[in-house]
Amino acid sequence: MNTQRGGNQRRKMIEPYIMNRKRKRPSKEALMRALEDSSGIVYPVAQAYDVVRATVYEWIKIYDLTDYIEGLRDNLIDVIESKYIQDAINGKTRNQEFVLRTIGKKRGYVESQDITSNGETINSEVLNFDKLSDDELLEFNKIQRKLRGK
Repeated sequence: MNTQRGGNQRRKMIEPYIMNRKRKRPSKEALMRALEDSSGIVYPVAQAYDVVRATVYEWIKIYDLTDYIEGLRDNLIDVIESKYIQDAINGKTRNQEFVLRTIGKKRGYVESQDITSNGETINSEVLNFDKLSDDELLEFNKIQRKLRGK
């Protein structure tokens, strides 16, 4: 059925929750357990029930499980984020940079800056002043003061 790596393993993980394969829709509890085992990822659940993803999304809507799935996905992100942060602590430079750009954003570790005006967000690149000479910095400051009307 599935030619992707890991598909059969995920299916075996979820299959115990499928009591009657002829039943069109699983019970709410069985669907919740299957979604939990897949960390809120719909595709392996659809595979296990031998339906398309749209069918699983319909069941989610019927049982009002959208918030439940969001919680499962948030948990997955927390687990991965924790691992990423632990790798950063252990010295992986790429992970350290990522942590600073995301979590450290409030402390000024940014590559771009979001500016909000009238409810609209404008993304502008942060200027790197390290490349400017002292004379260029003075000129830039003069231009800024002029633009601000000072």
